[in-house]
Formats: sequence, C-alpha cells, structure tokens
Amino acid sequence: MLNHFWWGSVFLMPVPLIVALLAAGPFLLPDIKDTQAKSMDLLSAVLLIAGILAIIFGIKQMAQDGISLIALLSTLPGFGIIFIFIQRQKKLELPLIDLKLFSNARFNAALGALFIGIFSWSGMFLFVGQYLQSVLGLGSFEAGLWMLPGALGSVVLCMLAPIALKHFSRGVVITAGLLLLTTGIASLSLLTDNGLPLLVVAMVLMSAGCGLTVTVGIDLVLASAPAQKAGAAAGLSETSTGFGGALGVAILGSVWNTLYRHDMDNSTGSAVSRDTIGGAIAEAHRLNDTGLLAQAKQAFIHSLHITSFLSACIIFVVAVLVAIKFSR
Repeated sequence: MLNHFWWGSVFLMPVPLIVALLAAGPFLLPDIKDTQAKSMDLLSAVLLIAGILAIIFGIKQMAQDGISLIALLSTLPGFGIIFIFIQRQKKLELPLIDLKLFSNARFNAALGALFIGIFSWSGMFLFVGQYLQSVLGLGSFEAGLWMLPGALGSVVLCMLAPIALKHFSRGVVITAGLLLLTTGIASLSLLTDNGLPLLVVAMVLMSAGCGLTVTVGIDLVLASAPAQKAGAAAGLSETSTGFGGALGVAILGSVWNTLYRHDMDNSTGSAVSRDTIGGAIAEAHRLNDTGLLAQAKQAFIHSLHITSFLSACIIFVVAVLVAIKFSR
C-alpha cells in the first residue's frame, strides 16, 4: 500500500472487515442489555480526556523545546484536571472509574504490569520500523516482512499462556512475560548499524513477552477484583492498555527525540535534520552529504541504546515488584 498509494491508504485496509462485521454482527452477536444501567458521566469523560491530552502535549513540547512556558501551561493544568477528575470519582455513586478497586494491592500490581508492558512495547516498537527503513535502508514492504517474526512471537505466547497457567501461578507467568520483554528491549541497546539478526531476536522476545504479559495481566486484573466489580475491572484493564500505549509512544519517543537532538546539535544540517532522522536522511540525499547521513544514523542508534536501556530497567523493576507481590 505504501509503495503504490499515499500513506493514509493503510488506514483503509481494515474497512472491508469492519463493513462485514457491521453487516453480520446483528445476526451473529448476542444482544445483552443491562436493564439497571445508568447513563455515563460525560463530565468525567471530558475531564479525563482533557487532562491526559494536556499532559501528553506538555511532555512532547518539553522534548522539542525543553522546559518552556507552553509546556508548563499545558502539563501543570493537565495534572490539575486529573486531580479534579479523581475528586469527582470519589463523590459519584456510579463513577467512571471505581477508585475503590485500587485498595487491592494485587489488583494494583496486575494493572501496573499490564500498563508497563504495553507502555514499553508500544514506545520501543516505534523505533523498530524507523531502524529498518532509516538505518538499514529497507523499503516499507521489506521492513514489514522482517517485522512478521515479532507478530508471530506474540501470537504463539498468547496461545501458550493458558497452558502455562495450568502448571504455574499467574504471578510466575506474568513475571516471566515481563522478563522476556525486558530481555528483548535490553537487546536493542546492543544494536549496530548492521544489526538485523539481533533486531529480529529482540522483536520476537519483545512481542512474546508483551503478549504473555497482556494475556495473563488481563486475567490477573479480573481475578484480583471482586466478582461484582468485574465489569469495572475489565474497563480499567482496557483503559490501562490504551493509556499505556499512548504514553509509551509519547514519553519514550520524547526521551529518544531529546537524545537525538542533543547528538545532532553540532551537525552541519538544518533544524529539520536535527528534529528527526527522516529529515536528516532527506537533507543528506538532497545535498549528497554522506557525513550528515552517517551522523544521523549514529545519533539514532546511540539514542536508541539509552532509551532501550532505561525502558528495560523500568520493566525489570516492575517485574521484581510483581514477583514479590504475588509470592505472598
């Protein structure tokens, strides 16, 4: 699609499947209604979305321009809005997020593992495609093919999770998933400008670990919550994965961007080349500047090394805490 059409065409690929689902859904899916359900608190939803967007925008601005007035005027009010949101949930009879669930330490550990798993995988996998295309110079189709082993690793571990749970406790299995994820991401800190075999191994470990963590993590979240709160717990697990993915891309992407810009500060390129490796490659090709191209690739790899190491350290700490919590 990317080789023959404009970049937005990739978003049209799921449309036929969605149309088929919409057509078949009314006939194949059971219609289940909660007769006692009340309307959602729209103000809570608005507060949550506004707070999260403000914080993410502020983080991105800090990565781009440092601690600036715009970043502070976005981030600080964002945290203020989240505080108001939390206070509102405490007063509502049917809150958007039931804060009482967080009084359960095992629930918190499971939700934290789920969040950090998606956070780290989403943030680090952002760089895999860039490495394949920008550093190794692969085309979009070839890069996609090399990413398939990672997807296969995730599918296989998701399918093996129920078997593992028959022989080991949930805590042991989710800790194993986090450690696999840690190993995969830590492997990225060893990449060179010709590290395709290592990258494939890292992708398989990352995706396998994330798949195992998410599969067992969701099960752990539901098992740690009271039966009557299963719906609220399921909603929180979905929110955790969505929020974790968005924050992972925003925060880890911002960390990498800050490091990359620092490494490129003394380059001969323009501001565009110092912002992204894509901009640097385009400018290097336009000016036929092999020095700028080599510097951009090295800056990308160096920034990836530090970002992946920091991410691996965070996951390892969470894995240890989860193991301790579920060993009691």
